[in-house]
Amino acid sequence: MSLPITIPYTFANATTSIPLSQLDSDFTTVVNAINGIGNGTNSLSNATIVATGSNTARTLAARSAQVVNVKDFGALGTNVSSNDDGPAIQAAYNYLVSIGGGTLFFPAGTYYTTQTLVFSSSNIPTHIQGVDMYAVTIILNSSSSIPVFNLSTSTYDGSYFFVENIGITTAGSGANLAGNTGFVVSNRGFTSFFRVSILYTYVGMNFVNSFAPRINQCLIVNTSSSGIYSNDLSFNNAIVRDCGFFGNGITAANGAAISIVGPASTEAMVIQGNDMEGNYIAILIENTTSLSILGNYIESSTSTNFYIYTPNYSMTIEGNWFGASPTSVIQNVTGLRFQNNTIYNTTINVDVGNTALDTIVAGNKLLGTGSLSPAQCAISDFQSTIRGVRFPNMTTTQKNAISSPLAGLVVFDTTLSKLCIYTGSAWQTITSA
Repeated sequence: MSLPITIPYTFANATTSIPLSQLDSDFTTVVNAINGIGNGTNSLSNATIVATGSNTARTLAARSAQVVNVKDFGALGTNVSSNDDGPAIQAAYNYLVSIGGGTLFFPAGTYYTTQTLVFSSSNIPTHIQGVDMYAVTIILNSSSSIPVFNLSTSTYDGSYFFVENIGITTAGSGANLAGNTGFVVSNRGFTSFFRVSILYTYVGMNFVNSFAPRINQCLIVNTSSSGIYSNDLSFNNAIVRDCGFFGNGITAANGAAISIVGPASTEAMVIQGNDMEGNYIAILIENTTSLSILGNYIESSTSTNFYIYTPNYSMTIEGNWFGASPTSVIQNVTGLRFQNNTIYNTTINVDVGNTALDTIVAGNKLLGTGSLSPAQCAISDFQSTIRGVRFPNMTTTQKNAISSPLAGLVVFDTTLSKLCIYTGSAWQTITSA
């Protein structure tokens, strides 16, 4: 009678034994599995794992599909201009769409493309992500006037679309041609850009028929026309914050770092905390309601630090540094608050158009040759050659019925046809000597 032969082994600090026949069988199974992976008959993609803290097993293939890597579709990112990574990047995005959205990931590298990358599917939550905007560069290598990214959809789409840690530029004879826009965004709402760099394009970002873009910690440099441009209502509820704009708009007429112009009124826009230096115009605005320009550093503009014109309503310009540049103009604003700004070696003219109302200019600091018109010794300073100031009109009975009037209150008494001022104890008429 033969005894079964056992082999002792230790697992998880516990020593036990296994029959030799069982060990031989298990070893054969493992070897066959490894050989199968080598010759392609088996795949680790079908292996299932349970994530720590979860209770559901998923295959490795399913987990990997959550993030689509452009290199898995053939993109090289080797900084070789003859390698056209455009088709591979497009294929990766198309696959992302087919699985209902997710993250399209760019490992560190420089990717050349000769074609526009068209990311135009609707209602697909999309996250375009690189490792860092200085580590991932996409170069448009084309002499044609085409954008680098086209994010446009045929109908309005408010689904999540987020671009971060990507750098784009143009190369060769395509640089700065009209039409070489970094991003064209059409019919999208709430598109977000975070730590995106754009260099040497004609326009950095062009928004058409969109809504509420969020642009944060981006860098836009040396665009020929405008860094950010919109000529419709696309910038309603927009926020541009903590970005850098340098050398934009130098070769185009009225080019600007931020150019928001158009026939309809853009509402509730915030431009805050940006560094804007050496642009042709830093901020070019027309037709806005509820615009806030807050805490920006703006100087060395070739034409003007800012030009705000045509009817605008409810505008706050506060806490900014306006450095050396030609004269800046604020024109035709009703409800302007121009306060607590520093004006250094430049001139700012408020209400050149003689049509602004309800203007407060206060608390601004002038340095060097900095100057501000109108003067800020009064809480309101209305200057016009075609309009006056109209006090409340009322009858004597209505005037006397004012409850608890304060000293200095002024009205026009229509019964007396005279201006009247309350002295603190009685009404007195203001008459000529």
